[in-house]
Amino acid sequence: MLENFSFRTIVEYLPLFGQGLVTTVWLSVLSFAGALAVGIVLAAMNLQRGRLFRAPAKAYIDAVRATPLLAQLYFLYFGLPRLGFVLPELVVGILALSLNSGAYVAEIIRAGILSIPRGQVEAGVASGMTYVQRSSSCRRRLR
Repeated sequence: MLENFSFRTIVEYLPLFGQGLVTTVWLSVLSFAGALAVGIVLAAMNLQRGRLFRAPAKAYIDAVRATPLLAQLYFLYFGLPRLGFVLPELVVGILALSLNSGAYVAEIIRAGILSIPRGQVEAGVASGMTYVQRSSSCRRRLR
């Protein structure tokens, strides 16, 4: 099986591998930034008491988490041009990864916020601590 293997082929295409690596890292960083922005907004909406903001956020998170990323990519790549929105391939990839990962990030942020016991927050407020002081004391305690 390896009798036809040649390292010359790898060396010949090494610049293309490097270009692919740079593109992958760039796409990942932009997608993560977009996912973080989407996740923060969705987590904030999901933590609201009223149904006006919570219901659409919950529906979006459940719908995105219930469908495969490949189906979402197909919808954005082939479906958006049919609706009149023609975007470059990299933009569609970043958008799809951001929207998909944003739903997961929203649940991570929501769970992190809800994991802080109410008593700990109330104790900090009763002690006269500001929001920044309360959050920094939590970070020191976790170290």
